[in-house]
Amino acid sequence: MKAIFSEALLTELHDTVKGVYIEALEQARRDSAITKEFLTFEEAADYINASKATLTKWLEYGLNVYQIGNKRYIKKSELHEFIERHQL
Repeated sequence: MKAIFSEALLTELHDTVKGVYIEALEQARRDSAITKEFLTFEEAADYINASKATLTKWLEYGLNVYQIGNKRYIKKSELHEFIERHQL
C-alpha cells in the first residue's frame, strides 16, 4: 500500500523535523558549554541566557575577560562568582 500525502503536509512535516533538528543542535551546543572551563564570549552569553551587550556591561563592573587574538573568553567559575557577588 502506498500512502499519498499532499504537498502542504509534506512541507509542514519537513519544516517541523527541521525545527526539531535545529533546536537539538542548539541544545547540544549549550550542553557542551557545561563541561568547558573557558567559554567564548558568545558561549558565555548563551550559557547564562543573556545578551552579549549584558556581558559587555558586566566587564565594566569587573567581570574578567581573556583575549587571545580576536576571541574573548570568560572563565566559567569566574562568571559564577561574579553573578553570586552581584545578586540582590
